[in-house]
Amino acid sequence: MAATFAVDLLVFARIIAAVGISDRDRKILWSRSHGLCAICRKPLVADATEGDREAVVGQEAHIVARSTDGPRGGQIDQALVDCYDNLVLLCPDDHTIVDAQPKAWPAEKLRQLKAQHEAWAKKKLVDDSQIRVVPHPDDPELPGGNPLLRITTGAQVWDIMAGAGRYWVTGLDDEDTGDPELVDLADEFLQLARDYGEISRDIEESLGQVRNAKRTLGTALGELERRGILAFGLRRRRILKGGHLPPAELADAHLALVLSSNPAIMEVPVEAEADPGLAEQAD
Repeated sequence: MAATFAVDLLVFARIIAAVGISDRDRKILWSRSHGLCAICRKPLVADATEGDREAVVGQEAHIVARSTDGPRGGQIDQALVDCYDNLVLLCPDDHTIVDAQPKAWPAEKLRQLKAQHEAWAKKKLVDDSQIRVVPHPDDPELPGGNPLLRITTGAQVWDIMAGAGRYWVTGLDDEDTGDPELVDLADEFLQLARDYGEISRDIEESLGQVRNAKRTLGTALGELERRGILAFGLRRRRILKGGHLPPAELADAHLALVLSSNPAIMEVPVEAEADPGLAEQAD
C-alpha cells in the first residue's frame, strides 16, 4: 500500500508539472529576485509610456530544461522541472545565452548565480529601507573636509539656519573660558539661532518678521564679538534616502562659536579649497 501511495504521488506530481509553473513558485521567484535579471540585474518591467501599459520582459528560465534534449536536460526528475528550485529569473538576452551555451552555463553554476543574486537582492532591500542621509551630488566634500566660514551678520546666520533639516551647533566649555557667564551667553545665542531656524517656515512669508529675526540675531552676534567670541558656520545640501518615500533634499546647518584666540582659526581666500577647520575669509 505504501509503495502504491508513493507511485500515485509521483504520478500526481508529473501531472502538476505538465500544467507548468505554479502561481506560488512564480511569485516566489519574482519576489526573491526583486524583478531583476540574475545575471545583468537589469529591471525586468519596462515603464509605461503615454499610450501603453508597462511591459514585462523578464523570463522564468529553467535551469534544467523541460525536455531531456534541451539545455542541461534530464538532470532532475521531470516532476520537479517547473518548481521554484529549478527556475532563475533572466532578461531575454541572458536567457538566450545560457540556453545556447549550456556547457558554459551548467546547472550548478546557474544555481549558485541564482542564490548569490537573491542574497544580494535581499541585502539591497534591507539597505534601501534604512533611512540615511548622503551627500548631495552638487555639494561634494572638499579634499580634507569643508571648513566653517566666519559669520559676521544676522542675515548670514539666518541663511544658514532657516529651514534646515538638521542642526549641528558647537558652543564653549567652562574649561575653555573660565567664565560660566560667557558660556551661558554663547548657549543662549545658539539656542536663539536654532529656534529661528525651526520657525523660519512659519514666518518666511512675513518680510517684517524675517527682518526682525535677522536684526535680533545680528545684535546677539555683535554682543558675542564684543566679548571675544567669533561665529563660524556653513550650510550643506544633503539627500535623505531610504524608507518608503522617494529621496528628498534637506540641509545641514553648522554653527560654531569659538574664542577669538582659538588657534584653529585660519585665514583662507574665499574661493580656495582649504583644510578643515575654522576659516576666516580674507578680503
